[in-house]
Amino acid sequence: MKNAGGPNERRIIWNAAGDAGDFVRASHHASDGTITQVVTENDCAVCHEEPGANHMDGVVNLKNPDGGTFTITDLQENPGEAVTIQDNLCLPCHDNLGATVTWNTTEGTSETQPFSNQTRAAVPDVNAQFDTGNDFFHPVKGVTGTTHPGLNATSLLSPWDTNIGNQTMTCFDCHQTNAHGSDNQRMLISAFDIDGILTADVADDSSLLPDQGAAIESFCTSCHNPDVYSSGSITNASVFESHGTRQNQHSGTPGNNALGCLGCHAGIFTGRAGKGGCNVQIPNGAATGNTHGGSYTWPNDACFDTPLLATDHFLLGGWLNGWGPSGNCAGGECNHSGGKSYTTALD
Repeated sequence: MKNAGGPNERRIIWNAAGDAGDFVRASHHASDGTITQVVTENDCAVCHEEPGANHMDGVVNLKNPDGGTFTITDLQENPGEAVTIQDNLCLPCHDNLGATVTWNTTEGTSETQPFSNQTRAAVPDVNAQFDTGNDFFHPVKGVTGTTHPGLNATSLLSPWDTNIGNQTMTCFDCHQTNAHGSDNQRMLISAFDIDGILTADVADDSSLLPDQGAAIESFCTSCHNPDVYSSGSITNASVFESHGTRQNQHSGTPGNNALGCLGCHAGIFTGRAGKGGCNVQIPNGAATGNTHGGSYTWPNDACFDTPLLATDHFLLGGWLNGWGPSGNCAGGECNHSGGKSYTTALD
């Protein structure tokens, strides 16, 4: 990894003498949940293999957290190395077992809390969320094979608008390449306030930061065409246009969709009540991580329109309380009343 100042400079990772290091950013590995720098040399060894002759040998020597080592040169200049890093570092650590071999046994807590001073929960099992046997998933561990007409050369941006259903992506299509730390929550390529959504007063959209709908939309339209899903200037490419004007508005004046794409998709529940004034709520954040993929069955309670029915198409967002097998979303507290049946040819 290189600094912007030149091709052979040491990366500034340590926060000292006024330098802005990687481990004081809003989101970083080896964290106590704050922006305080708590990383130790034993934490570095969870991911890096740089003793003796390996140091300054012209490559980055990394560890597979489940055993073994591998090398890369520079991900920013050689994007093909993304798969190597993902398959040998990211996913082996972000699974149900964590860093089984390389965790910091001196100062860490466990394999799934591998760094020192770690107060956050165990690493999420992202590996399982990408499993190709799930009901829905982004194509990281394998292709989707989808033939859904709503995923087409118009609704997706380049390079995803060709060979649809047969492409794969990597962690770095959504997350930044500096795995030490980022100014964006969850090290995303563009920022929105995930933590704020998960701690919001679910009965009051005004507790969200302004323009979060637009920020979420900006993140998702890195791959999904904004002219289809934001402005609506392109038609006949997605069932999204079946919604009325207010549903298409992802930000702006009160009454619009303050959660943007997450109002319908991806698993950031806001804990809103079920249908008909029921007080039963899905806990806020109950299905986080389903942006990656997953399989989700709605709770077995009459307050939800489709109890015990598995959802589809990532449709488990904050405004919904169910999903029907015939392509019918159950509205919950969505801006339209009741469900919305899609009647276009893109069902």
